[in-house]
Amino acid sequence: MNKLIAEKDYFQVEPTLNSGIDTNYAFVKPFDKYKSIQEIISKIEDLPNTRLFILARHGQGYHNAAVERYGEDVWDAKWAFKNGDGVLEDWNDANLTSKGINQVKRTGKVVFGEKMKGLWPDSYYCSPLRRCLQTFRYEWTEKFNLEKIDDPNLKKTINVTIKENIRETIGVHTCDWRQNKSKSYDECIKPYENVKDDFQIKFNYEENFEEEDPLYSQDYRETDHDIDVRIERALNEIWELEDKKKSANPEYRDKVISLTCHEGVIKSALRVLKHDPIPRLETSGVVMVIITKL
Repeated sequence: MNKLIAEKDYFQVEPTLNSGIDTNYAFVKPFDKYKSIQEIISKIEDLPNTRLFILARHGQGYHNAAVERYGEDVWDAKWAFKNGDGVLEDWNDANLTSKGINQVKRTGKVVFGEKMKGLWPDSYYCSPLRRCLQTFRYEWTEKFNLEKIDDPNLKKTINVTIKENIRETIGVHTCDWRQNKSKSYDECIKPYENVKDDFQIKFNYEENFEEEDPLYSQDYRETDHDIDVRIERALNEIWELEDKKKSANPEYRDKVISLTCHEGVIKSALRVLKHDPIPRLETSGVVMVIITKL
């Protein structure tokens, strides 16, 4: 397995942006010696074995709303094991709430649209859980719509790989159980295919992706060590896949990689990459990390 490490001195902590939606965008502001994210990308262009990973957390799901409603202690002791509480929509493989949709639209506008104006990742990966599939669509559609204002002739097709191993901490909590592949496809992907002529998001399930959830257990929930092993493996799989694309096509650009995933995944990635920890990343928060393969 490759040894991947986070490089420091590129991004700093940025306080919550004041727009009325309580979302914390941590580690997306370049240090003062860099004028922009574009300047950082330009710096790493010629650095071997170095890439920018954009780690985006999903917006508020119905399970997150329940945690706010009951508090984390009561959630962990009771409600996390149930499918719902009858107050709002059930939270097994939770969908986004209306607040969550507003959050991720703002991320698409402020982070991807404004801070990354004119910049698009070279490759995209997404968790198969419904809140992430929905987050991906809202965020990148928002960016496209914003950039379309400046470039009316803009056309864009995004190919995104749905990857099982970048799911949230697995086991016990019903919000982290995955709906069947066909159900998620019918609800979150199919209705939005080929809707716009100028912008397409094409979701592609990774090879050997199973119809039913092969990982969830009602009796055992991953420890930090368990998820760290899984996420380190997933990061290496993504890295090696990007290397293969580059080897097959030397013209392929492989410097900026987008992952739409979960707080547990992002915190785990920061641990295995030896990055400074983030105590809490709010829903729809984004972390940008420069990673080098040693």
